[in-house]
Amino acid sequence: MARKRAQLAARLSQPQRKSQRLAGNSVKVQQDERFQCCIATASLDSTVCLWDARTMSSNENTPLVTLPRQDEDSGSGSGSGSGSDAEAEVEAVEITEYERKRRENIQRNLAFMQQMGVSTAKILAQEDTVLEDDDGVEYSLADEDVTKAVQERIYSVAFLPRTDRLVVACGDKVGHVALWSPANGVNGMKQENSGLPVALFRPHNLPVGQLIFPDSAKLLSTSFDSTVKEFDLRAAEFSVVYEADDNAGITSMVTAGTPQCLYISCDDGTVRLIDRRAPKVKTSNYLLHEKKINTVHQHPTLDFCIATASLDRTVCLWDARKISSKKNTPLVTLPHYRSINCAYFSPRDGAWLVTVGQDSYIDMFDTSSLADRKPSDKSAIELPKPTRVRHNNMTGRWLTKLHASWDPKRPNQFVIGCMEHPRRVQIFRAGRHRPVRELKSDNFASVHSINVFHPHLELIAGGNSSGRLALWRGEKKEVKDEDVKNVKTEKVS
Repeated sequence: MARKRAQLAARLSQPQRKSQRLAGNSVKVQQDERFQCCIATASLDSTVCLWDARTMSSNENTPLVTLPRQDEDSGSGSGSGSGSDAEAEVEAVEITEYERKRRENIQRNLAFMQQMGVSTAKILAQEDTVLEDDDGVEYSLADEDVTKAVQERIYSVAFLPRTDRLVVACGDKVGHVALWSPANGVNGMKQENSGLPVALFRPHNLPVGQLIFPDSAKLLSTSFDSTVKEFDLRAAEFSVVYEADDNAGITSMVTAGTPQCLYISCDDGTVRLIDRRAPKVKTSNYLLHEKKINTVHQHPTLDFCIATASLDRTVCLWDARKISSKKNTPLVTLPHYRSINCAYFSPRDGAWLVTVGQDSYIDMFDTSSLADRKPSDKSAIELPKPTRVRHNNMTGRWLTKLHASWDPKRPNQFVIGCMEHPRRVQIFRAGRHRPVRELKSDNFASVHSINVFHPHLELIAGGNSSGRLALWRGEKKEVKDEDVKNVKTEKVS
């Protein structure tokens, strides 16, 4: 007992530690041994201050004496040099390894953006590229067209919509967004990259579910961390477009007729309309499903029609003019056997809706009849039975779920990853049960769950669950007359 009392007395005799705010920058503190009440601080704000410890508080404090550091031009002589060395020493101590790497990454990213020529290039909205079928296009994958872009699993991929510069963006599981500029650019021409092929940012804290380039100067990103952010390629800076005040995770995004209006889907079963046209961003929330919505997509010609794919095993089509914050009824419900990874309308005319489900099927619905529907028509919508394709979509917990992605250059063709061996990427045409093309290569040895077409060029980019990007390059092959005759002979026979 006596020993415990002695220990308690020793603890009580020690001075209590308190913290006071003395300056806006980091400081070094030294106490005078003779006068316990007097302390001196040396700060990065170029001042040395003397303080009375008896009068300091947790609020605003006033020093006894402030000694500003003299500059070299003021005639301080050798003393100025020693002061400069002391300041450099303080700064070196204050900069952590993380901060040093962060500053180096900022410099690399700025150099990357400068080499892209974003600040000087003419940023114009390019006309949509329209091409016929790709029967004559053959894809190949070179060793230098595979790169490690991020450290974690890739959730989203997008092409910069330019024809003079080749850049691929991707988002990963922990919130990184990377921009990759391959050494070989458009048509195999060398791109100036100064040894900086990848610029890496971390605007989010959780998976980046969607990336969209509304134009050649901006990149929109959504994340499960409840935010939508915009990256300005000229300034190399991110800004917050929207942040959910209820902490709902954002799973996907699509422009709603104009780049200034966005539909986003959330893990609480809501779809939200973000209107950026007003000085203050306006948001409307619509509860459409009881469970998480994986994707939301808008019909390309019918602005009022949106499709949602949900964890509740349904794909629903909605009339955006009639949904409200109260109870909503879909135009049509397309039940599936298991959760739906995605549901996307075909580009141009929206004549097809492709869905990819955890039931290991790809379903292609003929939605061409939607174009004939009048606003006053209140009858139920009936779609023909879908074209069902057996497809292994069971990625498990370690791989990103497979998503289909339409070719914006063609009306009825989409790309999707594949679980089969040897590893491959498949291209399907709407209404057909078999892929029209399978992309294989000795340089391709993993499942790429997310794949996208370039909006103008014959390119396909895909990302896998180890953070690697692969760039497939397509080349139009001339069909010989003999081959055409052989094909005709086979069809006749």
